[in-house]
Amino acid sequence: MSTQYTLVETVPTKLASSPSTPKSAVRNFSWGPYLELVRLSKPAGLLGVIFPYVIGFLYSVNVTNPTAFSPSTCGRLIVIFILDSLIFRSWGCAWNDVVDQDLDRQVLRCRKRPLARGAISTPDALATTLVLAILRHGLIYSTLPVRASQHALLTSLLGLIYPFMKRICNFPQLCLATGVGWAVFLVDTVVVDGPYATDVTSNVSIRNRPKAILAMYACQTLFNMTYDTIYAFQDIQDDLKAGVGSLAIACVKMHTEQ
Repeated sequence: MSTQYTLVETVPTKLASSPSTPKSAVRNFSWGPYLELVRLSKPAGLLGVIFPYVIGFLYSVNVTNPTAFSPSTCGRLIVIFILDSLIFRSWGCAWNDVVDQDLDRQVLRCRKRPLARGAISTPDALATTLVLAILRHGLIYSTLPVRASQHALLTSLLGLIYPFMKRICNFPQLCLATGVGWAVFLVDTVVVDGPYATDVTSNVSIRNRPKAILAMYACQTLFNMTYDTIYAFQDIQDDLKAGVGSLAIACVKMHTEQ
């Protein structure tokens, strides 16, 4: 009787303990590393991505016809642009960390990033990147003109290339700034081709308008390239050891050669 009693008591105990593992896994899951992956924990860098959208849009409206856009239309479009810049930046940061995780482990400032320290697996980071890319292009395709989607594809292509540039040359900041600054052309397409304005008669001559937009693009690209180069100076010693290229390193080499 004692053996039977022990068997009856033991089986339910094992059965009852088996579901505890998945519950424990759920309890141990944390969003923290994912927020770090997409840099929501460091929102300051988002401003550099937002500026070409918002400033470029307001500039494009101004050189077109400011009175043709109602305040509500401008506000709605600016909200879309800010959302796109947020998703674009998050997607770019996640993809950059996927590609650069081996280099990040060699750079003091970057070795605590979630992928570099092993807080997130590479498949999970890739899945996050894919979801963000789908969200971004879905947002643009569903809310903006078709040509805006084409410009967005180009910026995404430059974002895909950027992490590899630092492995082959000292000009990754140029690639990054070109992609971020291209938002000027994206928002200009919305102004010119979108069904938002009552009148798109240009305030400047047709000959000069493309020059005006190109000048704004050049300003935004130069701004982003400059601040990211300054930012890269803090990693020069580790980057040299890891074989990472940057404009900061190019500047130092030019200075030492003189």
